[in-house]
Amino acid sequence: MKTILWLVIIPALLPVVILFWYIYAKDKVEKEPFGFVCKILFMGAIFGPIAIPLEKLAASILSNIFIDSLSFDIAQNFLGIALVEESIKLAVFMIFVWKNKNFNYKYDAIVYAATSSLGFAALENLLYVISFGTQVAFVRAIFSIPGHGTFGIFMGYYLGKAKYHQNRENTIRYWINMFLAISVPTIVHGTYDFLLSESAIEISINSLFYVLVIVIDLIALKIIKRISKKDQLILTTEQSIEHTIETGEVLESKINRNKPEPDNDQEKDSPGVHDLWPFN
Repeated sequence: MKTILWLVIIPALLPVVILFWYIYAKDKVEKEPFGFVCKILFMGAIFGPIAIPLEKLAASILSNIFIDSLSFDIAQNFLGIALVEESIKLAVFMIFVWKNKNFNYKYDAIVYAATSSLGFAALENLLYVISFGTQVAFVRAIFSIPGHGTFGIFMGYYLGKAKYHQNRENTIRYWINMFLAISVPTIVHGTYDFLLSESAIEISINSLFYVLVIVIDLIALKIIKRISKKDQLILTTEQSIEHTIETGEVLESKINRNKPEPDNDQEKDSPGVHDLWPFN
């Protein structure tokens, strides 16, 4: 039993735990309840198997639409795999987090979306290690687990903005950010997977995979650093008052400890490039 623990479970789950703890520890303004965050991690894993039949169904449908291998690989990696998996992670967030009272800061969305993604990755990694042995654990620890983590960070970034605008009744920017919350991680995930496909090797672009990994990791780290440092309350005015009463704290003084510069969300009501760019 101990041998199984050391050779299978620990190599499969340790990178998930490390990345999970890093993201959770960066929540500076108001720490999320650890039990609830663990629940989201667990639900991400529980919902994961739903992807298996959906991906098989997608492959069956897409194979009848896209005949040549290149177009099929593109369609399958972007629609049949990335869109399916990111939709499942988003479903976990929307079902368990969206209306939860603990989701009251922008960085909270990153914590919960990344946690849902890492729960999915934990199950996937465990199945890979069981099927192919611990020799795949190191490679997946470097690439696959951080990959799922970054997809979740991108999703959470836009979900936080979407909730902010929903609470301010800005319908246009709410829907823009909801669309970006699923489309951006899907595109990044699809590109990530496609660059590992045989078609990418055949057309000699597979080496771009390493460039992509570096770029998305740097962007994800930048998002975490910025949002955690300049976190922003996303509640309505009425909810903010209730939150103040419940916690017995003055939110303004609490936020001023890491007071942000004027945010684009506060300065502009019309949608623009700043909705897409994660460094504003």
